[in-house]
Amino acid sequence: MIRTSKHKLSIPTVNWVKFHRKALEYFGIKDLRPGQKELIETVMRGGNALGVMPTGAGKSLCYQLPALFLPRATIVVSPLLSLMHDQTVKLEEAGVLATHLDSTLTVKEERQAIRDVKNGQSALVYVTPERLENPEYLEILKKGGVSLLVVDEAHCVSQWGHDFRPAFLSIRKAIEYLGNPPVLALTATATPEVEKDILEQLNIKNAKVCHTGVDRKNLVFEVYRTVNSQTKFERLTTLIHDNPGTGIIYVTTVRL
Repeated sequence: MIRTSKHKLSIPTVNWVKFHRKALEYFGIKDLRPGQKELIETVMRGGNALGVMPTGAGKSLCYQLPALFLPRATIVVSPLLSLMHDQTVKLEEAGVLATHLDSTLTVKEERQAIRDVKNGQSALVYVTPERLENPEYLEILKKGGVSLLVVDEAHCVSQWGHDFRPAFLSIRKAIEYLGNPPVLALTATATPEVEKDILEQLNIKNAKVCHTGVDRKNLVFEVYRTVNSQTKFERLTTLIHDNPGTGIIYVTTVRL
């Protein structure tokens, strides 16, 4: 682990040799995917960024890798408790110090997590947006120090997003309270209107926007029209027989 200093880090250029070495050592990744290098370079230079990258494109690495080099904690705001827990476990297994502050912790676990955050022991700290509405938790994060604030599922910030969550609107004030650290907003999909609204709601209008598209070449979408139950089941049987891999079949819930 490379986090000891609490002083601000100034990096005029990113040492990609070291970054590639750590990516392989901690995450088993040999090559970066489209968009990752641009976003990592932006936040390491202290800039704000918005990444619109499809699921599976490696958005998490865009902040997990920088967290190994930044002097203070990377705060990750996420609405998904299960994802926060899974990522924390995987990071710890990889040798990266990480914790999460949410309602799933026992009193004992929360006390330990708070101590780790206050003492700057965690490279990554996952929190729900609701936690950022609590002055007590904000003070805890501020005391530990913040080098980067990440907004995952950033479309939730926008009132035009498909999963709008009011607590996300508190993030802007939290950013200011924490001393305006660099902000990295990430989402799998966003219309131009949602992208613009994300930048405005987080007050990062000068952010670098990296849009890698939403197309996933390993996925195929098809629609089959059927006239009755018999043809539906025949088509279903054919699909299962002809496609041994993983797939998702959407059907109506009223009439099958």
